[in-house]
Amino acid sequence: WHYLHQYRWARTGLTVILIILQILTTTAQFGHISNQRAISERWEWDCRALGITLNQAFATQEPLVAVTAAGCLPYWSELPSIDMLGLNDYYLPRHKPADMGTGLLGHELGDGDYVLQRSPDMVIFHIGIQPIFLTGKQLSENPAFHQQYREISIRTAVEPYYTALVWVKVASNLIGYVQSDGEVRIPAYFLNAFETTTAWFDGDQLVISVDRDHPAGVVVDQLPASYTLTVVSRHAEQIKASVEPAEQGSRIVLTSEGTAPLAVEALVITDTSR
Repeated sequence: WHYLHQYRWARTGLTVILIILQILTTTAQFGHISNQRAISERWEWDCRALGITLNQAFATQEPLVAVTAAGCLPYWSELPSIDMLGLNDYYLPRHKPADMGTGLLGHELGDGDYVLQRSPDMVIFHIGIQPIFLTGKQLSENPAFHQQYREISIRTAVEPYYTALVWVKVASNLIGYVQSDGEVRIPAYFLNAFETTTAWFDGDQLVISVDRDHPAGVVVDQLPASYTLTVVSRHAEQIKASVEPAEQGSRIVLTSEGTAPLAVEALVITDTSR
């Protein structure tokens, strides 16, 4: 700099060059694909909406949730979690897949049997999509997973609003079917035998709705020899419950004659043959 001070023209020229380089570098960054992706990427904030929804629905029960989005979902939901990608797990990094090093960086670890053995109450891939990555692939091919868990749709309670897919364990003591002496209470979010059924927040709980064009229902393996069906709803007298044969077991169908959606909180099956 002492040399440049003696030659003002050189100092001025260097300053101009540095300014030009700064402009070129800044301009190049705006057009870089990684920066463009970072600017437009929104899934972390979508994840916030799902996490807050899960917290509002299940904070009291504190279900164990298996996730791949092991940063944002545990943070926003404040629920105990299993990291299916293994970055925050003791077992998975010590039991790597045979093809480790050939896949997407940071997304190669996984073990469907291990996750199933941990018996999470809920399983969520990414921010509520179909199964992905190694654990998702293995679970989707595992009959035990489909036997124990039901895919449900949940509408987020806060913005940005979207519908997330979540797998819930039917036999969960915290958020599954509630069984007592001669009675089974099925939470509304399980009443999704029809693709149009989505759980949403009504007050402080997840409900589903039925109307003339949008029935709801659930498939059960076996019904008692004699039973009654009770719809838990403020509009129970307007909702009809019927039973029809299903490919496996029986399908209980809830319908309404009106066009206005009626919120349903649960369905109770009572064994009257005992």
